[in-house]
Amino acid sequence: MIKKTSYPRQLVIGDEVWSVKFVRKLDGCYGECDPSNNEIRIRMKQSHDETLKTFIHEVVHALEFSFEFDLEHRHVYALEEAVFQLLRDNFLTLKDD
Repeated sequence: MIKKTSYPRQLVIGDEVWSVKFVRKLDGCYGECDPSNNEIRIRMKQSHDETLKTFIHEVVHALEFSFEFDLEHRHVYALEEAVFQLLRDNFLTLKDD
């Protein structure tokens, strides 16, 4: 059975609270992580898989900022794909907003 849940509107990462917002438009990207405002923005109207991948990708960036480590962007993409497959293969999906 596949468990469906909604995307969180807030995430606690370390000792920081990050907001998660779905927006209609982002300039040339699917999502962005704004560490100055502790905000993750994800473009609406993506496929289910792309929305989940974008969410994971931006959370990895938020982890980088909150825990003060630095990943090469190719490693962020690798983690995005690995976590996406882990969730997909273990029957967890998130409902589209």
